[in-house]
Amino acid sequence: MRKPSTICSLSAAAALAMGMLTAGPASADVRAAAWPNDTYYVCADYCDGATQGGVVWGNRTSKLQGWVEAYNGTTTVYFDAFAGSTKVDSDSRTSSGPVVPYNFYIGDPDRPGGVDRIRVQVCAPRGCGEQFNLIRD
Repeated sequence: MRKPSTICSLSAAAALAMGMLTAGPASADVRAAAWPNDTYYVCADYCDGATQGGVVWGNRTSKLQGWVEAYNGTTTVYFDAFAGSTKVDSDSRTSSGPVVPYNFYIGDPDRPGGVDRIRVQVCAPRGCGEQFNLIRD
């Protein structure tokens, strides 16, 4: 039996319609960015948990907004930020049931050029889903 799809990408328009990417106060380095936003939906193995959200690419840091939800036990979403092949920052968010929203910056404010890739992976009791990479255009 094929397990449920573990990686899906939503259009930016759909994410905006759902209120995932909001126009709130932003740091100067995100406002100055000229890259399009990206959205994502990623499941854990067997879709025991999931995350959905978007990234607003910035010059040195990028803003991640979204939610993580556990459907069976505890679910953790892991975020790794890269500049080229160098990992410059990591963060995670966890849920033990209901939707847990997140809204935070990732990256290195002292690194000119900032991050150009963010890796997202969701892990739940029956395993971790595939790693999903968001690439700055």
